[in-house]
Amino acid sequence: MALRPPRLSDAPLWREIRLRDKQMIESFWVTSPLSWTERHTDVCWVRECLEMRRAARAGRALPLVIEIDGRFAGQCNLERIDMYSRTAEMGIWLDSHASGRGVATAAGALLLDHAFGALALQRVTAPIRMDNVATARGAERLGFRHEGTMSGFLDVGGRVKDHELWAITSKHAPTGGFARALATQHVVAIPARGRRVGSARRERASFPLPRSRAVLVAVVRYYLRPFRRIHLRHALSRQPGAYSRLRLGPSAVSGAQVVLRPPRLSDAAAWREIRLRDRALIEPFWVTSTQSWAQRHTETIWVRECLLMRRTARAGHALPLVIEIDGQFAGQCNLERIDAHSRTAEMGIWLDSKVTHRGVGAAATTLLLEHAFGALRIHRITAPVGKGNVRAAHLMQRVGMKYEATMVSFLDVGGQRSDHDLWAVTSEHHALQPSASPDNRKQRVSISPRRDLAGGRSEAMT
Repeated sequence: MALRPPRLSDAPLWREIRLRDKQMIESFWVTSPLSWTERHTDVCWVRECLEMRRAARAGRALPLVIEIDGRFAGQCNLERIDMYSRTAEMGIWLDSHASGRGVATAAGALLLDHAFGALALQRVTAPIRMDNVATARGAERLGFRHEGTMSGFLDVGGRVKDHELWAITSKHAPTGGFARALATQHVVAIPARGRRVGSARRERASFPLPRSRAVLVAVVRYYLRPFRRIHLRHALSRQPGAYSRLRLGPSAVSGAQVVLRPPRLSDAAAWREIRLRDRALIEPFWVTSTQSWAQRHTETIWVRECLLMRRTARAGHALPLVIEIDGQFAGQCNLERIDAHSRTAEMGIWLDSKVTHRGVGAAATTLLLEHAFGALRIHRITAPVGKGNVRAAHLMQRVGMKYEATMVSFLDVGGQRSDHDLWAVTSEHHALQPSASPDNRKQRVSISPRRDLAGGRSEAMT
């Protein structure tokens, strides 16, 4: 058995297995308006394969194929790779003819060895549907631990389903690695020559394409896509300059007007002043860095990060916004790790200490949630909150979020790897909640004519 990057020539076997195992796979797969047959053509595989290679080159994913005796037998992927938090999500599916032989467990072991070794990740998660008992047992066999239940996590099999959150950290890795531990337990024999785990960029793209005019057209369209003027992957990109004109609010709070807007280069001085003044409140919950706090908060850093935030917003990966009170910069409220496929995102907020305890954080968060669930059509938003960050937890509860799990060793903050609580809310649950803003009125969104700052991950600070 080996793990290798996907090839365009895998299309026939991929299609054959997926169509044959429809009854076993479809109920656990993301819902689509297309029929199962329409989702499994040679053209679909070619598009997926090219997208996987693109994600691998960008460092966002590590897509791999499970190969048994030189034959395609499934997939074993790392997705949502975040090198700032050093976390990733693992997913596996396997040919039913190869099940029951420990192949999936062995594939997971090889992938974990690579994740905690070559990639230097600290934490790998596995979302598993609550009734998927076999996969949960396989995860437990590898050493994954159940952390909680994520409500409305994913639309699979035609319905939005809750999923269990399973996770494993590098400190729980067995001595000598996962693959060696499995072999020692006589679970499965893994020949050393079969370990071909690696980046897709190392694989030569010289394999034959499935012979089809439609396949060739799909390849040509894929490579011509970057030259299109209009980017359709994100709601903000449907109009030229839409992000720069975005304005959420105003919302009246304690006699002041709270507005969310994109960051500006001219915010540098105000951002630096607040962050330096509030260091004692923010740094314990901010991602650790080798640079000093002052070095991380120069006006040059802001300009560089501001340009980066604009680029990620245009690409649809994030929605970074500034909290403005009566025209003055007062913090940030961001959507990060936006996944258009699963319609999920992660939220973070930090606020000037001078405006805390006035409901500003709740008003800003409500504006962002309304926009995310409305205009952006996001289904589920999460917020990681560090243990001991009582103010952040109180804010999450106030805006209708629910505590779901404690994520062990989630992020390196304040100089050490720290556990974080997972808070989340779905669009359905948010619609049932009363507004968290003091005036309890529906917020306005107008468009007038994570990665976050200094290499840190934003977290609620109100």
